Amino acid sequence: MVPIDIAIRLANEGVPVQAIARATGWSFADLHAQLQMAQANGDLITIPRVDWPAGYPREQKLQQLTRSVLDSKADLELTIRQIFGIQPRLAQLLLLLLLHSDVHRERIYQLGEAGGDSNTPAVYISHLRRALQRFGLPVQTLYGYGYRMRPEHQRQALNLIFNVA
Repeated sequence: MVPIDIAIRLANEGVPVQAIARATGWSFADLHAQLQMAQANGDLITIPRVDWPAGYPREQKLQQLTRSVLDSKADLELTIRQIFGIQPRLAQLLLLLLLHSDVHRERIYQLGEAGGDSNTPAVYISHLRRALQRFGLPVQTLYGYGYRMRPEHQRQALNLIFNVA
């Protein structure tokens, strides 16, 4: 069973109680009681809704859970580096692609050193594409804007990450 502090973190991120119970192994009643105590202690602002609304997109659920499950961004980046065999900046870039529907070139410039040249995003994407190729995870170019991963490829990558983490 997952520790209650992780369940509280998920609740603070707005993940529904039933979804937390399914993911953590807590019974709904026990989890709800623990969340009520956490709210009384000031560790939880409000208890989230019981479950996801009907038709709530799976990709949005995965993105919301991704942002809150692991202890820190550094842990997530390390896991990504180990799974995909990539350098820190490429792990940061992949994390951006997993957490956002698209990534503008300017965000990729921020990953590089100050004074990076205009080819920096293309170089990073090229290296990342090569590393992700063996996993069947393409990165799409959004001409004149930036890059993205399709939701099904985001989901596939997240499944790889969470099966290891």
